[in-house]
Amino acid sequence: MMDKDLKDIVGVTGNGKVKKEKKKPAPQKKPDGLSRELYGLVGSTTVEVPLYPADPMRGLKQKRKVKPTAAVQWERCELPCSTRTTTDSLRFTHWLVKDQKDKFQDNLQVLNKEIRVFKYTDTEYEAHLKDPTGKWTKELTDELFRLCHRFDLRWIVIHDQFFADFTVEVLKERYYWSSLALLKARSVTDEDRQNVKQHPIMLTMYQKDQETQRKRHLDLLWARTREEEQEEMELRRQMKQIEQVKKKKRGREQKEKSTNDRKDKQLRDLVTQQLAQQRGLKRKYAGA
Repeated sequence: MMDKDLKDIVGVTGNGKVKKEKKKPAPQKKPDGLSRELYGLVGSTTVEVPLYPADPMRGLKQKRKVKPTAAVQWERCELPCSTRTTTDSLRFTHWLVKDQKDKFQDNLQVLNKEIRVFKYTDTEYEAHLKDPTGKWTKELTDELFRLCHRFDLRWIVIHDQFFADFTVEVLKERYYWSSLALLKARSVTDEDRQNVKQHPIMLTMYQKDQETQRKRHLDLLWARTREEEQEEMELRRQMKQIEQVKKKKRGREQKEKSTNDRKDKQLRDLVTQQLAQQRGLKRKYAGA
């Protein structure tokens, strides 16, 4: 017994061989994201459960990836105030992308639509544009057409720049009447006459009286007081109620009419049936 214990202490087996020491398992490393206290409680033999998703950005909007590009270079360019031929030297500056000055000017040229204003000779004026009332002279007509060409038919500006005391409606009437007279006078062939009928001035002829009345109504609406607006709103509300009552009344009358027509039809059918039965009885008795 003592020999066996002595062999166990020394590490020798019964046949004289030395016992091999068992290797201890290497200590496992604490997972990331797990506290030391929790790892001490659960130990290393339990199944590890991740405390956060493998992809933390999953389900979230990803950041847009933009390829780095070279910075846009800008330059201060000097451009003319207008693309038309002007007598002054007015110019302005504008920030543009480098080497894009010509393209910018081309875009301005596309947007710069010049309105075609009629031109006439002295002979055409004497033959077609002369005012029989004498209110419009050739000097006034020339000035009107010159301003129309300069300001592209912006009538408020034309009225402000015109030296004679005429209203906007009178200026419009003179311009459109003169343009229409020139169109008709220059239409010689049948094809020209057909084209004139499709001209905007012919399709939308200016009516001075209608325009004056429209502006008068707008002035009346603009000059209304708050009390007048409330009174008009009250009248509109009452009119709406009256229309609703009339609509309901028409509905009831239509329903009653339909009911009466149906009853009349049923009564006629019943009378017709009774008459048919009486005729059948008479024939029966007559045959007997």
